[in-house]
Amino acid sequence: VLPDLRPPERWGWTRYVPYAVLALAIVFVLWGRSRSIDIRLDAETNAIVMIVGLVLVRQLIALNENDQLLKSEKNRRQSDAVLLDLARRLLTAQNRQSVLASAVEVAAVALRADLSYLAVIEAATERAAALEADQPGRLVVRAAHGWPPEMLDNVELGWGKHSHAGLTLLRGEPIAVENYAAKPALTLPPVMQAKGAVSGLSAPLFLEGRALGALVMLSRQPRRFTEDEQGLAALIANQAAAALGSAQLFEESQRQTQELAGLYHTALATSGVLDTDALLQRLYEQVQQLLNPDTFVVVLYHPEAREVEVALAMEQGRALAPFRVPLSEAGVTGWVIDNRQPLLVGDLASDPVP
Repeated sequence: VLPDLRPPERWGWTRYVPYAVLALAIVFVLWGRSRSIDIRLDAETNAIVMIVGLVLVRQLIALNENDQLLKSEKNRRQSDAVLLDLARRLLTAQNRQSVLASAVEVAAVALRADLSYLAVIEAATERAAALEADQPGRLVVRAAHGWPPEMLDNVELGWGKHSHAGLTLLRGEPIAVENYAAKPALTLPPVMQAKGAVSGLSAPLFLEGRALGALVMLSRQPRRFTEDEQGLAALIANQAAAALGSAQLFEESQRQTQELAGLYHTALATSGVLDTDALLQRLYEQVQQLLNPDTFVVVLYHPEAREVEVALAMEQGRALAPFRVPLSEAGVTGWVIDNRQPLLVGDLASDPVP
């Protein structure tokens, strides 16, 4: 534990009184001599006055330097306390979302921000990424502090100057904006304009050179964020990035374990089953436990007739009647069969499909 180096609070401005009195006395002597007032001082006294004046000036400079050091020490202690609080929260975080929620809450409190949010980079689908090769993925708000969760549910932000978060990721450093109205080139999303955001401070989340997202704090009043505040925001973002990377690795390992366990149980459940209908039914049951899909379809291909047969179709737990269609009319399923490769579609309504 560091010793408390701050002077007693009761001192306040009173510690400067003796120096102010001496300064006034010296100024009076010098003023009197310049006005030819008969203030008789011998050479020795003159020398003493000059020495005292120099000592006084030096002491005032030292006091100012000490104040700056004490202020810096206070800011450092506050930063250490914030980071310690964040570390404690992150150690008890159970998943990725808990990490994000802890980071935005601590950042808002530490930097006295009215609002805060954290946007993370999420991978786009393969075809969407091909169409937008200049962007590393989608920048989506996943945690916020100071507004209802539904207001920022899946809000997607732009890259570069199209959002504060996108700009800080582009530059790779904290960015403070005193007044968004004075930065017309920087786009502020409508949901944040509606909350009256005027000033903002952002910090990027990087882990081993890889961008993970951005942390943004907002103020409803014009505010100039100091260098110390920008440094604290960067430290919070760095700590959150490390915890987020660990949470992602943990969730990925859990997912892989679940997948392997699911494949193992599926192999056990389907081994030795000779009847096709029984085999498909057991396969559906295993997939239902593993993925819980709304719709499950097994399609068999008959190359001699160039037709596909929907051997099993389950919709919300209800079985649909089997049927056959030509391969050319099978849509996405026909494309997968014809090209013999898997296809991942993130959103059938918006993502381009074959």
